[in-house]
Amino acid sequence: MTGRKKELINRAGEKISPREIDEVLHELPAVELAAAVGVPDELYGEEVAAFVRFRPGWKLTVSEVIAHCRARLAEFKTPRRVFFISQFPKGPNGKIQRARLLEKIPRDQPRAIVKKFRVIISAESCKACGCCAGVCPREVFSVSGQFNSRGFRPMSAARPEQCVGCLACYYACPDFALDVEPLTVTGGAN
Repeated sequence: MTGRKKELINRAGEKISPREIDEVLHELPAVELAAAVGVPDELYGEEVAAFVRFRPGWKLTVSEVIAHCRARLAEFKTPRRVFFISQFPKGPNGKIQRARLLEKIPRDQPRAIVKKFRVIISAESCKACGCCAGVCPREVFSVSGQFNSRGFRPMSAARPEQCVGCLACYYACPDFALDVEPLTVTGGAN
């Protein structure tokens, strides 16, 4: 991991170096200058966004930029939003000021469809091993105050609104006692 710690993008607990994304964006021959930043997101905390300036006479579409990144980066590192700008804010030393790039996002930019998730736990099947809580990046789980018929205090989804749908809990559960279902919600304008 390289770069400044304060510039790291924190997407659902995953720390992402923007420099890695910058390097992939610069592989495109049309790109003269590019920078990745974390933009606020209701579901993941931060989401990856890319700011791009083209070389004179070149153009790309948002989907072409995202497809290029998707082929070279892990899915969680792929930019979800791409903005084409002509001027990058720079400091006195000529370095791009990533924090000031957020000011370049249009105010009327619509939010993408936000996915929320429902966590379902079978209280009768759960043996309260805590595996789901151990792997959850958002602290969704806690131990229930009630005993089930098998004598265990099962896990409960104490903060289901925090679920990011990573399914780590689903795969970690040895009792097959939980499931995660997506719920689609459309967001408004920023």
